[in-house]
Amino acid sequence: MEETKFAKQETSTEVIEKSQRSMRSEISKALLLIALFEAIITVGWLAYEEYQPVILQKYGFATLASVLIIAQGVLGALLHPISGTIADRLMRKNASKFGIILAGGTFAALVFLTVAIILLNQPGTGITKALPFMVILWLAAMSLFHSPAVSLIDHFVPAERFPQAAAKLTIAFGLIYALEPLVVPILDAIGLTATFVLGGVLVMVGVLAIRSIASFPLKTKSEQESAVVSSGTLFYLFAVGVLVGTGQALLFYYVPNKVDIAAIQAAIPFINSGEVYLSLLLLFAALASLPIAQVVKRYGEQKTYIVAFLLSILWALVAGNPLPVWMYMLLAIAGGATYAALHIALLTRALHKAPGGNSGRGIGFAFGGVALASAAILLVAYLNGLYWN
Repeated sequence: MEETKFAKQETSTEVIEKSQRSMRSEISKALLLIALFEAIITVGWLAYEEYQPVILQKYGFATLASVLIIAQGVLGALLHPISGTIADRLMRKNASKFGIILAGGTFAALVFLTVAIILLNQPGTGITKALPFMVILWLAAMSLFHSPAVSLIDHFVPAERFPQAAAKLTIAFGLIYALEPLVVPILDAIGLTATFVLGGVLVMVGVLAIRSIASFPLKTKSEQESAVVSSGTLFYLFAVGVLVGTGQALLFYYVPNKVDIAAIQAAIPFINSGEVYLSLLLLFAALASLPIAQVVKRYGEQKTYIVAFLLSILWALVAGNPLPVWMYMLLAIAGGATYAALHIALLTRALHKAPGGNSGRGIGFAFGGVALASAAILLVAYLNGLYWN
């Protein structure tokens, strides 16, 4: 009798352990797919930033660069919150956010392919006049599915693990940019048309890969609908996004273009441009992400992003001064850690402040603020000859 009772208890324990292992496996799978999707989006932005000035110059639209930067900020500020809100409504209605992710991804892929076709034509022909319009459509499309995809974290990951989940997305972003010096020559070799075809294919692969987790949330419906997020909270997240976006843009656009590359190259030959220095900075961001996640978890996301924002201003001020090479390298390490802190703290803050069925809106408003601030800093950098010149 006692042996039978013990066997039943053991069986029950095994069932619980098996269920926990299955849950951990599902969470790992979801995070892997979301990180893969983040990497694909990053590849798209990398291609855009690398080839947009080339295309504008080749096809006679160089004077529109500032207009497109403004469009990038305005569209991001508007469409991230809108797409996030739509995603939350779809989740409550259909238990899936895949509709908006599919729509935005398909739209972006079609724009990629359309641009590839246009690039087959010679400059000055009728169809090439549509290029600026297609670029604006692409910017709109990329803003439609990013927030809904990232907000899926909330449906799989326990709140106490949000910083670690955000760190994995930061790793995906940082590693792609760290590989830019290797990736760009390959893209140059295959040509502009093939690059944009590849971009369209990658976006659709990412969309289809994420389908399996966009429709099967692990948290219960009651958990998703339990919280109500006020308009004040959403605009607060937008403001935090502006703050974080400003700090990130200073590290991304300003610091790599203010350090003395000639002095650095004399000591470290492979660092021969601001782009390579940026890749190094973002490699350090990827490497620092998991330790930074622990810092965010211990001290809180609000303290983290405030300190990181102040540090980003300090690094931007330091970058414009003559320094020994070892200090430039230390600046890249510190800048990378600061970038990671900003990104991880923002995602964690948005997920904590907009829980349950509001994660799409929370991420959307936060990303909208980032898009607006990043475009503003980029515009200032461009007008001062620090970027795309």
